Amino acid sequence: MAANEVGSEQVSSEIAKKLSWRYANAYRVAGFIVGLGTAVKVLGVVAALGVYAVSSSIGNQVGAGDRMFVGVIAAIMVGFFGFAVGVLVSAQGELLRATLDGAVNNSPFLTNDQRAS
Repeated sequence: MAANEVGSEQVSSEIAKKLSWRYANAYRVAGFIVGLGTAVKVLGVVAALGVYAVSSSIGNQVGAGDRMFVGVIAAIMVGFFGFAVGVLVSAQGELLRATLDGAVNNSPFLTNDQRAS
């Protein structure tokens, strides 16, 4: 029986190593998704500033205040859309993190020290 228990501990140790690697990799992916969402938010704001700059330039050259107003509205729409998409992407990464937290916490194959790391 003692030999059988040692073999069981080795199998559990191997499973724990594989699970730890899998969870660590999944947390990296979740972090990447959150970072990607942040980048999309920043790019949305930068694009809005670009649209505003172009509309201001065109409005000043043509001398039409209406075109500049339309450009400002377009810049607000572009900025809002880019920021909203970035928030949705970041939210997916955060949901993945929360799901992983639950999976790690409830895993019977990991010890408390492994869960903490």
